[in-house]
Amino acid sequence: MSTVASMETAYDYVIIGGGTAGLVLANRLSENSDVTVAVLEAGGNTTADPKIAVPALFTSALASELDWNIPSVPQAGLDGRRIGHNQGKALGGSSAINAQALIPFSATDIDTWESLVGDKGWNFATLSPYLKKAFGLTLPEAAAVTQFNVSWAAP
Repeated sequence: MSTVASMETAYDYVIIGGGTAGLVLANRLSENSDVTVAVLEAGGNTTADPKIAVPALFTSALASELDWNIPSVPQAGLDGRRIGHNQGKALGGSSAINAQALIPFSATDIDTWESLVGDKGWNFATLSPYLKKAFGLTLPEAAAVTQFNVSWAAP
């Protein structure tokens, strides 16, 4: 990771925000070795920070230096109080402060997008190869499978 002072002066693409979408976009663009890509992120690389690396500690990242914690407008139902909206301020964006949790999408959800936007081809069958790139399964060693009676659904 570079600082702004040590960066080149020109890039083919500059992506503002090193959140999940920005990093995926940068990764895809950089698959072409003829292209230069810069990602600008306000937060730092926090992969070694226990608040990020240990899922059970994720609440310590909320309303911290790792969170923009953008206040809402005054809420009438809360006697005018403002509520902080947690937004990750780190490499990885809000995915860095969400306890490493994921709610997987369903084929029905993806197919509904096709209907909503009226774009044929924006469906689960077409997008599935790209969506699956976000997932990985590291199987346990055979001894652990036997000892702990581990089972899983094949992808």
